[in-house]
Amino acid sequence: MSGLGANTRIFADGMAVMGAIDRNDYKTRVRILRYYAVIAPLITAIIYFQVQNPVWMLLVGHMFKTIKYPLIAGGTIYLRYRHLDPRLKPSWKSDVILWICFATMIALAGYIIYVKFIL
Repeated sequence: MSGLGANTRIFADGMAVMGAIDRNDYKTRVRILRYYAVIAPLITAIIYFQVQNPVWMLLVGHMFKTIKYPLIAGGTIYLRYRHLDPRLKPSWKSDVILWICFATMIALAGYIIYVKFIL
């Protein structure tokens, strides 16, 4: 539940980026936020009562995050180099830290997948 507020906005923003809704239509975005804020916990509760194995559910959720976080970091690097206004360009130190974070996320994701699926 702690990430529900952020996830609703990510979902609505994602729909706007993919062209499913008009990014300037505020009323539609708010409606999507409200529906998602009700439907997502409802689906989660239904799955919990059907599966009744919280350890397995946490494992599955964390595996999706293992995939998601390196993608987000890669997207950040893409946006940094392809779409950032040159006037806002960060220092080389920020670029180094950004690449270190990306490499760390890739390494940790690889390690987690190795430990959970290969060993």
